[in-house]
Amino acid sequence: MVDTIARSRELFDLGRHRAAFDLLKPVAQTESAPFVHRRALAQLYRELGCPDQAGRWGIVLDGWTTDLEQDRLARLLAANGVPKRSVRGFLDVPSDGGSLPALNALVEDRVPAYRARFRTAAVGPPMTGGERAGSVGFGFGVAAGLGAVSGLIIVFLVALFGGDAQPASGGAALLVDLLTAMALIAFGFEGVLKGRVGAGTIRIGAGVVLLAVLAGAFVIISAP
Repeated sequence: MVDTIARSRELFDLGRHRAAFDLLKPVAQTESAPFVHRRALAQLYRELGCPDQAGRWGIVLDGWTTDLEQDRLARLLAANGVPKRSVRGFLDVPSDGGSLPALNALVEDRVPAYRARFRTAAVGPPMTGGERAGSVGFGFGVAAGLGAVSGLIIVFLVALFGGDAQPASGGAALLVDLLTAMALIAFGFEGVLKGRVGAGTIRIGAGVVLLAVLAGAFVIISAP
C-alpha cells in the first residue's frame, strides 16, 4: 500500500500526472474504509487544481473535502444525470463503504439544487404576457401569409380549369383579412404589455376596425 502511494507521489512530482492517477485508481475503485488510496488520489487532484475530481474521490472522507470541491462534485453528478440510487456506483464507492454523511448530504441537498438549475437553464425563463401575445401574433401573421399563397394557388387552378374563380377569391380574401386582423390585435396587446401603449393601441384599433369591416362584408354577402 505504502509503495503504491509513494510511487504515485513520485510520478506526480515528476510531472507524470496521468501515470500517477492510473497507478492509484484501480486500487481506489475497489477500496473500502479507511480509503487510504482514495485520499491519496483525491489529494493529487486537489494539488492539480481539479476540485470536481478531488471531491469525487475525497467525498467519502467526512470533513476532508472543501466546500468548493463538494460544490463541483454536486455539479458533476447533476450534469451527468446520475440518479440518487446510482451515485455510489458512479463514484466507485463499495456498498459496504458505511453511511458516508458528507456524500449523503451532498446527494440530498446540493445535487437536486443543481438539477433544478440545469432544467431551468435548458427550458429558459417563462414567457411574459407580452412575449406570448407576440408569439400568437406571429402565428396569425404566418397563417395569413400561407392563406394568401394558398388562395392564389386555388384561384389559379379554378380559373385554369374554366371554373368561376370569384367565390374562391372572395373566400380566400376574407380568410386572409380575418387572420391579419387577429395578428394586428395580438401584436397590439404585445405592445401594450411591453409598455408601448400608443403603438399597441393603434394596432388593436386597426384590427378591430378590420374585423368590423369583415363582419359587415359577410352580412352583405350572406344577405338573400
